[in-house]
Order: sequence, then structure tokens, then C-alpha cells
Amino acid sequence: EFCQMLEPFKDKKIVSLSQKIPMQNSWAVLSDNESIFQNAFEFLVKTCGSKRIAFMDASKTKSIESQLRFSAYKKNLAYYGMEYDESIVFHGMFNMSSAYKELEQSLGKDCTSVDFDTFMAANDQMALGAMSFFYDHGIKVPEQVKIVGYDDISEASVVQPSLTSISPFNFNIGYS
Repeated sequence: EFCQMLEPFKDKKIVSLSQKIPMQNSWAVLSDNESIFQNAFEFLVKTCGSKRIAFMDASKTKSIESQLRFSAYKKNLAYYGMEYDESIVFHGMFNMSSAYKELEQSLGKDCTSVDFDTFMAANDQMALGAMSFFYDHGIKVPEQVKIVGYDDISEASVVQPSLTSISPFNFNIGYS
């Protein structure tokens, strides 16, 4: 679908942030998800004391970027000696409402506690949806669950409490 949308521009040079596009004249600026997640895990485990880290991917989108971030999450769990637990892996669609609905479906509408101390999301929109879910269910952020997003969108700094977000610096990379 995306390639069809770009069809009128096929004779132009196309640069994508975070996803390869299967078209001629296209280039992609890709993040090193493995080292980005390694840094995030190091901070969460060593500085914040995280012991059980849940994850929300965007697998419902079938996005390559979501798959890469999920793979980096699993690799870092193993590196830090944490077991992979499917019961704390959630599947969204890179937006707030899908995250909220997924948590409501998986944890229940009457959820008042969680069995993980940290929640990572494959993007900030899903992290914000999770924050909203936890707030609506009386789960205190960051006292009961720390939340980490990805992409460092502007909204991350204006919510209360502010959202910790991983910045892949895509715009800086694209600029150089």
C-alpha cells in the first residue's frame, strides 16, 4: 500500500526514516535497534533496578521496524539473564488506542496491578496509550511501573509524569 502511495514519486529520490522501501531511487536511514536497546536495558537494569520488563510490539502492523525492535528486546532480556515471558508481551499497532485496547484485553478491564516493574513500547504512541491505561486503572507511574517509549516525540515531554523515551536520532542522522 505504501509503495502504491509513493508511485507518483517513483522518478524522484525518496529517503525513508526507519524502513526500507522496495522501490528504485529509494534510500533508508535505519536505527541500530540492538545497540539502542542495549543502552536502554543497561539504564533500566543498572540505574532503575528493573527486574521484569514487559514489552509492547507493533506486530499487528507487520512492520519490519517492529520486528527489529522486538528482536532487540528479546536479545537484551537474554543478555541480562531475564526469561522471555509471552504473558508480558503485548501486540499493538504503533498508536495509543491499540495499546490501550491490547492492555485492556490482556490484563482485563478490572486490572489494578501488574506483575512487571517496567513497560517498554516499540514507540512513544503505544507508551502513551499504556500510561493512560495504567492511570485509568490506578496503577501509579513510575512508582509501580516505569514506562519507556521509543522515538522521543514531543508529546513525551508534556505529559505528567513525562515519558522516558529512547531517541534514535533519526532526524540528526538524516541531516548529516
